[in-house]
Amino acid sequence: MGGVQAVVLAEGLALAERAGLDMEQVVSFIINGAPGSPIVKGKAGRMATRDYADTQFALKWMHKDTTYALRAADEFGVPMPTVAVAREVYRMARNLGLGEADFAAVIETLRR
Repeated sequence: MGGVQAVVLAEGLALAERAGLDMEQVVSFIINGAPGSPIVKGKAGRMATRDYADTQFALKWMHKDTTYALRAADEFGVPMPTVAVAREVYRMARNLGLGEADFAAVIETLRR
């Protein structure tokens, strides 16, 4: 679930950037509003400022975890299309060479 939250956060922030919004204000609204889960609060600022160097949890591990979740879903017959899409975005980020970076770097896939 955390992996999916980070990807949808990245989508929202990438959209806000392209729209030319004040990112400090956007981050404040997101982290203090209904979407402000612990993962969103921890990653929104890092995504907005492109701060991925101090890796708290590597992007490659989030890709691994979403892969494991999909394997379990397959085993138990539970459809998880949202997780499948999130895993694909993490795969794309890994292909950009971001595997060792903090998983907040997933936004770079959407910025390109």
